[in-house]
Amino acid sequence: FFFQAEDGIRDYKVTGVQTCALPIYLFEDSADGMALLEIDTLVVLDCNPALCRLTERTRYSLLGQPISELLAPRKTDAGEPARDRREGELLVLQDHLRTAGGHSVPVEIRVSQLRVDGREFRLCIFHDLSHRRRAEEEQERLRSQLAQSRKMESIGRLAGGVAHDFNNLLTVICGYSEMLQSEPNLEPYQQEQIREILDASNRAKALTQQLLMFKIGRAHV
Repeated sequence: FFFQAEDGIRDYKVTGVQTCALPIYLFEDSADGMALLEIDTLVVLDCNPALCRLTERTRYSLLGQPISELLAPRKTDAGEPARDRREGELLVLQDHLRTAGGHSVPVEIRVSQLRVDGREFRLCIFHDLSHRRRAEEEQERLRSQLAQSRKMESIGRLAGGVAHDFNNLLTVICGYSEMLQSEPNLEPYQQEQIREILDASNRAKALTQQLLMFKIGRAHV
């Protein structure tokens, strides 16, 4: 297998028979990785610089490799819907390329079939999904933060409402307890019981203030 690049056209020849021609600028300058595969064995006949960058490999190390050697083992998750689909004559897959360093790069693969002079080939275009995946993960993180913030905001409103109502009840309890405490003919044990009521009411007031501060704090988040 070899190629020529004259007048901006890449001519592919296999066993001396010309099979197909591609504009070299589309192949070489594409931001997406591209690979031309033998139809039966799916061996890489040629690839562009973008695919070399994605896989962290040289072009010559990719030539002759079955395409399966470039793909990371596919994870099967029963809960995840299949993302493979057809768009007319194109087969569109979502998979992962395996880099020379052992990393996994998420890609969308568009597979088309070429037929020239009675011979068939497959052209694979690999679109890097790393940025999209990172954006989706960041969006999911922000959604989770927003949901948590709304949940805490609801709890803060509830706590504030309970604190206000409870504080009103405590005001009545403290007021009547202080009135009773001013009575002149109370027995010592009665005075002690009233002091206990007032002490408990004051501790409860401190708790309501904490609830109110929680509400105020959530309002400024």
